[in-house]
Amino acid sequence: MSECDRAWLEHVDAMRYEAPGEALSLLLPQMSRVRPHLHPLFFGVCGSTYRILAGQSERVEPLLEQARQQILFGQWIAKKRSDPLALADLYQRYMYVELDSGALERALVCAERAAAIYDRNGNRPGRGKALVDQGLCLYYLGKPQEAITSTETALRLLPESERRNRFSAYQILGLCCLEVGEHQAAMEYTRFAERLVPSRSFEGKLRWLQARISLKLLDLDSAENYFLAAADIFFDLHLGEAALASCELARVQLLQGRLDDAWKSATLVRKLVVPLAPYPAVAAALADLLRGGRAALTLALVNDVKRQIEEARERREWRSLRNLS
Repeated sequence: MSECDRAWLEHVDAMRYEAPGEALSLLLPQMSRVRPHLHPLFFGVCGSTYRILAGQSERVEPLLEQARQQILFGQWIAKKRSDPLALADLYQRYMYVELDSGALERALVCAERAAAIYDRNGNRPGRGKALVDQGLCLYYLGKPQEAITSTETALRLLPESERRNRFSAYQILGLCCLEVGEHQAAMEYTRFAERLVPSRSFEGKLRWLQARISLKLLDLDSAENYFLAAADIFFDLHLGEAALASCELARVQLLQGRLDDAWKSATLVRKLVVPLAPYPAVAAALADLLRGGRAALTLALVNDVKRQIEEARERREWRSLRNLS
């Protein structure tokens, strides 16, 4: 594919999920070579890439501000060119910036604007994608039933080729059904999602969701297997999530009365203690888990360490715990 055409931009747009730094290094030198009709897409992809980078860095606000400026400039161009479908795409991209900023209501408005534009232009797949985005916003706003309605409609509109968006729809439905206590339905949706997993990071989140659902179904064997799968994935991707998954795994094994296996799972975090030294809250929690040895490992201790790590998860330092390398 030739550089700077639509196919190239869509290729870079796809790679930003796993390699945002590399994607940005490809994009920025090409700015002057992009044809005018592709300017909205170019700035949209740049903005979305800055947003992904913000999610992996302690420099959250500067990178999110870069994302805002890039996407808003793309919106201005799309309006000047009277390009409604490009504008709808940019509203969707801006929605995720608002979501990452914690502006849930504003994020929902962006998704609704995108859906309205797609609907006026008879673009069913676009409207489906925007309804998935609405479902995500509604879930975070604590409106799971409305999210279910939006996301089920999205699935009727999205073609089978839209694998990433269909995966997101099924995962949102799993989360919402878990929230409202429909645990069997939640698990069924995750089984649809696992046929469409777009990357290992998405698979890790899915396995974690399946583990949570299994706990609600009192299926401890399945919960153990799913937490083990999540831990295996996150040891390659995110130090903090790997530590938390290891605690969850030990907790499930203790609930089954399997102290030896629980201690084996707890000791998985030894390899994380040194890399996590710059992050005292998480490192201290892991030290607490290991300090007393096998004899001191109790459900109360694991729950306390799990709570400490979950508290660290809410801090900005969590963003920089990605990747053991």
